[in-house]
Amino acid sequence: MVAFGGLEGLATGGFRSPLPKGSDDVILLGTSLAFVSIVLAIATARGLAAVLSGAWAWFGAAFGASLVFALIESVEFMFAEWLQEPRGELVEPDR
Repeated sequence: MVAFGGLEGLATGGFRSPLPKGSDDVILLGTSLAFVSIVLAIATARGLAAVLSGAWAWFGAAFGASLVFALIESVEFMFAEWLQEPRGELVEPDR
């Protein structure tokens, strides 16, 4: 929760402007790549849990997994947008 909230705050300029929405094709392609971010988030949680102990392991694993998931998921969506760009299917502006 803290990791997602912090990243959302950074991406929206302190929650002042909404994030742009992608086209349906970009969202579909980005979502289909989610297995990469899920696997890396689980690997991060396992790695941090092995290094840390006690309550720090719970907090560190959850925070690290959330942060890695959000960052890699963002990269996946940027990649999906880049793939769709030559087809003329860019991000649709908000109305």
